Amino acid sequence: MKAYAALCYIRFVTENNVYCILLCAKSKVAPLKKLTVPRLELLSCLLLSKLMMSVKNGISNILNVKDIFYWNDSEISLCRIRNLNKELKTWEQNRVNLIRNYSDYEKWNYVATSVNPADLPTRGNDIKSLPKNNHY
Repeated sequence: MKAYAALCYIRFVTENNVYCILLCAKSKVAPLKKLTVPRLELLSCLLLSKLMMSVKNGISNILNVKDIFYWNDSEISLCRIRNLNKELKTWEQNRVNLIRNYSDYEKWNYVATSVNPADLPTRGNDIKSLPKNNHY
């Protein structure tokens, strides 16, 4: 309820190996006006879509970006992003429209919260606990 975050990983394949490396991350403090968890999750989706657009524009001259996938642990947000027919409340619809402008709604996928690395910044971890989170 205090923050939300987005992470961008780059995955590349060589002849012998597959590498997946954290490229960048962004987090924001939740608005002072209390929002519901589903709305905060939608803000994290918007943050991710903007971050990915920025990264894609920044590295397109250096690397050939083959495909982009978006992952989120909020099934509610994913339904809002993917469902083209359902009308949403104005606040939600405005964010969903922005997300769809920055990303392909068909590329959004579900990831379980227990293995979602973008959840780590929202849990208030200190620097000493980060090495223990090696499964991310």
